[in-house]
Amino acid sequence: MSRKSCIAIIIVCVMVSDDGQGIDPKDYQTVFIPFTRLDKSRSRKTGGLGVGLAITKGACKKIKAEISISQSHLGGARFDLRIPL
Repeated sequence: MSRKSCIAIIIVCVMVSDDGQGIDPKDYQTVFIPFTRLDKSRSRKTGGLGVGLAITKGACKKIKAEISISQSHLGGARFDLRIPL
């Protein structure tokens, strides 16, 4: 009796979205650069250092996961993570 190899690939998909101001499609790759802030004004209304998405992208790369950005149906940004197990 011959045995056939069967490889099962399981991918966990995680979607995170918000109803904020969103991200312009031209900035989709820019937001993954460490310390990048899209709002450069001194009186910006949002906090943060601009490292969260860079850290997330780096972690995804380490585990061979993918992250993508699109527009949320709520009006903000949507992030999709595909994590292979």
